[in-house]
Amino acid sequence: MPPATPFVIFDCDGVLVDSEPHSCAALRAAIHTVTGLDIPHKYPHDYYPVFGFSVHSCLEYYKERFGKDWDVEAILEKVVEEKEAEYQRLAKGRLQTFPGFAEFLARARDAGCSFGIGSSGAMSKILFNLEEAGILGEFEREMVVSATSVARGKPFPDVYLEVMRRMGAESGRTMVIEDAVHGLRAAREAGAFAVGLTTSLPREYLEPHADLVIDSFEELDLAAIKRV
Repeated sequence: MPPATPFVIFDCDGVLVDSEPHSCAALRAAIHTVTGLDIPHKYPHDYYPVFGFSVHSCLEYYKERFGKDWDVEAILEKVVEEKEAEYQRLAKGRLQTFPGFAEFLARARDAGCSFGIGSSGAMSKILFNLEEAGILGEFEREMVVSATSVARGKPFPDVYLEVMRRMGAESGRTMVIEDAVHGLRAAREAGAFAVGLTTSLPREYLEPHADLVIDSFEELDLAAIKRV
């Protein structure tokens, strides 16, 4: 691969697919079912603190916020199971990509870019999202990584470092596209050029943590990629 060709890594929920409302609703339902706690659930504002988190990190956040004595490790598997089942029920037949994504992907591929995915979601959820949105075939399976398969979730860089390792990517030649502060922090910790996409959070939340903030893929042209 030519040294001037960058690597592009996408988050999944809120970046590749318009899924955050379903994901948040499923998280609320799962936590309530397993623990009895009905978390604050005005969308999107009440979810700002946990956008980009794994289920494990969400449980740790709500445990601390509400002073619960949960054994997170003991309830994690059940919460994940409940969330995945509810999410698939809510999202089936309702997922799509964001405006400009297909065109951006085509332009970047024509320019020789390589693609990967680093998501906080379970692998089953990532693959479900990609298939439902009709883009499963756009990505090599080996270059799709769930944070559940690394030691630490976002905002730690582990998931992006693993995608980069699999891609053979240099940190200084890698762009990560994220919709969440925790994901942007992870991208920067991994040494990548962090692009914030305002599909889930307002621009002012993302700007302190991003190298570039865009409102849609239509704004992300190859000139931006070449700056990586």
